[in-house]
Amino acid sequence: MSSYEALLEDLRRDHAEALETVRDLQAAIRAVERKIHQAPSPQAEATPPAGPYSQCRTILEAAIKYLKTVDTPQTSQQVKAALLDGGFQSSAKDPYYSIHTALKNGSVDDGPIEKIDGRWRLRGQSRTIAKELELQTLPSQATVTLGGKLNI
Repeated sequence: MSSYEALLEDLRRDHAEALETVRDLQAAIRAVERKIHQAPSPQAEATPPAGPYSQCRTILEAAIKYLKTVDTPQTSQQVKAALLDGGFQSSAKDPYYSIHTALKNGSVDDGPIEKIDGRWRLRGQSRTIAKELELQTLPSQATVTLGGKLNI
């Protein structure tokens, strides 16, 4: 047998092995494709987040929505807890700094939020005790604490 014949025989053997490998790969591909089409998509399985802030697109939007629901200014930590408990989704490990920054950015240039004594509120949201007293008839034993809490 000449060296060319030996080479040709080796090439044919390699070709047959390569075809077998291709057939195995094609079978594996078909099996994976069947699995993909049989399995429900991960997005379909995921339960959409629920809560008042779950549909908010930005931290600032969620924070404004939250601050509209509270009567007293809130710390960044309180805002963070309320947003996360209310369904706001964040990819940050600890979203405190993202939320604090969003609140800070919302307070510049007459933004919708303002910071008073280290706490956040909507700009112009403050109700003075006098306004609260005008809005309701209070019993004679009502008192107001130094922190502004009305005790009836």
